[in-house]
Amino acid sequence: MNRNLRNLGYMMAVLLGLASALHAQVTVTVEHNTGNAATRDFKFKMVPSPVKGDAGAGARLKLVVGEKDASGAPLSALTDGMLPADEDDPGRNFFFSAGSDGGRFLLDLGSAIEIAQVNTYSWHSDSRAP
Repeated sequence: MNRNLRNLGYMMAVLLGLASALHAQVTVTVEHNTGNAATRDFKFKMVPSPVKGDAGAGARLKLVVGEKDASGAPLSALTDGMLPADEDDPGRNFFFSAGSDGGRFLLDLGSAIEIAQVNTYSWHSDSRAP
């Protein structure tokens, strides 16, 4: 019993250390373009522009919680590589129903891969951007 407790304690220490190491690697970078810099090219100084054909391009998507807004694009718009033509282009953007609490979707890449970076973009301003 003593040995089992010691092994359990060791495993917990390793897992906590691993969790701390993984957490320490997370970096959030936010960049905002205004005026003439806010274009359909999504060019930024520090944040990379969207890339067509990245790891998410072949992902399977499933709506888990929430409801798609009727005026928006299907969930596949999140990975199709098509960028909006202007700041209000609902046909090229997936979004949850207006007035809702949002929702969640599942993005299945098909296999385990190393993820170096996750980028999200919005052309909207004010409260619609997040």
